[in-house]
Amino acid sequence: MSNIWNLFPFPTLSEGQFTDGALLPVHSQCAECPTRACAQTDPMREEIRRCRYGISFAFVDDSRLVNGIIVTDDLSVSSRARKHARKEPQRRVAASQLQHAIARASSLGAGITTEFNAVKEELLDRLERSPEMHAIISEQLRKGFEENLQQSHDFLQLVQLVRGYAEDLLLEKRPGMSLPDAADSLPAEGAIYYSTQLMELKIDSLKFMNEINRAVGHETRFQIHPLVVKYARIYKWQADQKALRFHVEGACYASCVYNNEAIGTVIQGVLDNLIKYSPAGSEAWIRFDETENEVQLSFSSLGPRIEASETQKIFLPGFRADAARRVEMTGQGIGLASARQISDVLGLRLGVQQAAQEDKKYRDRYRTEFSLWLTKTD
Repeated sequence: MSNIWNLFPFPTLSEGQFTDGALLPVHSQCAECPTRACAQTDPMREEIRRCRYGISFAFVDDSRLVNGIIVTDDLSVSSRARKHARKEPQRRVAASQLQHAIARASSLGAGITTEFNAVKEELLDRLERSPEMHAIISEQLRKGFEENLQQSHDFLQLVQLVRGYAEDLLLEKRPGMSLPDAADSLPAEGAIYYSTQLMELKIDSLKFMNEINRAVGHETRFQIHPLVVKYARIYKWQADQKALRFHVEGACYASCVYNNEAIGTVIQGVLDNLIKYSPAGSEAWIRFDETENEVQLSFSSLGPRIEASETQKIFLPGFRADAARRVEMTGQGIGLASARQISDVLGLRLGVQQAAQEDKKYRDRYRTEFSLWLTKTD
């Protein structure tokens, strides 16, 4: 639970952020309200008011108010309130119930939200100094995704079935061509082919999230460059949809010995993040830097701001940086979390660096680089 106010029965609004209640989620009309006039009124305690849309609200303290409910004690004065009460009976609340809930919250003492957030931030800030703390928190958060993995099996079978149909169409229309080349030449069938590949990759990341021990063992020798290019080609289709230009820099002829599915999941997680947050029309780079014993892979693009306190948190399951949530509403915080867990097990040293200055062309975007190291084999 990320917010203690999720324990309060009704939805609340504070500092421009809505929070679902334990009994009722945020009302869609409140979330879409262009003015949020309720938050601009004087925070008079114990007074229940109603906005022009017929939705009731009342202040808990000077900075937080309850909204998204229909207080039933006086519906006669508002036709919109009566309409909401008729269509949304689950949101009907008696004035006494609302006042009692507010009184109980107030009895916890002033500053309960501030104190809770301070403790949470203190714990998360320790991630910067303690890899052990990161591993403990990551393990606890990971457990929440086990159910998603179980639910994904049936979906994976459907994805594989659709992919099979797409491959048959590609081979039929472009006999003698490789599947990727055929997909590149047929926009409709190619879109289905690459979409299903992306879906399979994302489901595979759940596999490692649930059982990280799978990253160890089943090792094979493979060339680094072809593996990276394989995943880049899959994501290039998605990049083309937003006119994102991919560049591959540096030569690499080295091989390594790892579980290639695990390494693929790391590359996929970083590329997925890169594509999702790069602005349309921008550029991204994949770079190979080979030393005597290692190959450094770097993935550079423009991305939303990562605060210093978020540098390690973005690798936690379910965590998304504040700026990233504003840029892109979707996302579960799985890709980078899977990549980091595999990195920790295999010693890949996956990390991120970001420029301090905003990009001159794209507002609220910063040059961001994820890097990892693979050990070469003879």
